[in-house]
Order: sequence, then C-alpha cells, then structure tokens
Amino acid sequence: MLKQVQHDNYDYAQTSKFGSQIFYEHYFNQIKYPFDTKFIKVNDYEIAYVDEGNSENVLLFIHGLGSYLKAWDRNIPELKNHFRCIAFDLPGYGKSSKQIHSGEVSFMFEILNEFITKLNLKSVSLVGHSMGGQITLAYVFKKFKPNCKANISGSCRI
Repeated sequence: MLKQVQHDNYDYAQTSKFGSQIFYEHYFNQIKYPFDTKFIKVNDYEIAYVDEGNSENVLLFIHGLGSYLKAWDRNIPELKNHFRCIAFDLPGYGKSSKQIHSGEVSFMFEILNEFITKLNLKSVSLVGHSMGGQITLAYVFKKFKPNCKANISGSCRI
C-alpha cells in the first residue's frame, strides 16, 4: 500500500527505502549553502563539498552525526582568509547521495581517504566534530606510521 506524502508541492511515496531516499534527496537539495557547492563521485556516492580560500595549507572539515557541512558556516568565512577550507557532506547527509550504507567508521574512513585522493590533497589538516572527530582519529591511526605524531584536541563544557 502506497502512502503519499506532500511536501513543497512534491509527492513522495513513503513505502520503501527508495521513496524515503527520493524525499530526503529532494528536501536536502533545497538547502542553501553559503558557498558554491561542488560534487565529486567517491566510491559510488555523489559527495557534496565546498572549497574556499587559496592557500597551500588545507583544512578539511568533517561534520558530526546528525549534522552536515553547513555546521562549519561560521568557521569557514574567517578561516578561508588564511587557509584553503574544504567541508563535505558525508554519504547520507546534506546534499550528498542517500544510498544505504553501514554507517560504520571504517566505511566513513574509506570515503574520507578516497575524497582526499580524488581532490589530490597532498597535505591536509583534518578538523572533525563529534563523529567527524572519530573519523579523523580512524584516519590518523590507519594512514600514518606508528612514529607519526598527531595533535588531537577537544573540549567539553561541564
């Protein structure tokens, strides 16, 4: 039995994962990002990203669970004056494609690794929030030699 949902003058079938996928892709594609959005194919996923600033020093922002690249709206406008700032939507978030995936950190690591490779980033500083921090740690632990030094910082409010 099909259940139709009307949203923004668009009908969606909500009976299957594919109906939901269409709904969310349409909904999130309506979101306005403050920077030009680009897309790149990474491991069969369309990944949305923004790339601002002109520096050899690259900051790559990875959002947290339940968020998307817009989480960095207040950071990028200032930091782009000093760094090249790249933020992207992980698969299933924001304007990136919504195919079903495991959601595991190992999956996100593969996406991050391939994203960095496809953009030909030779040196990058990863900036992760929440789950993005976990993905950053996985990347550092898997990609670098045991004698590599990394500075991981965080903060909390008590």
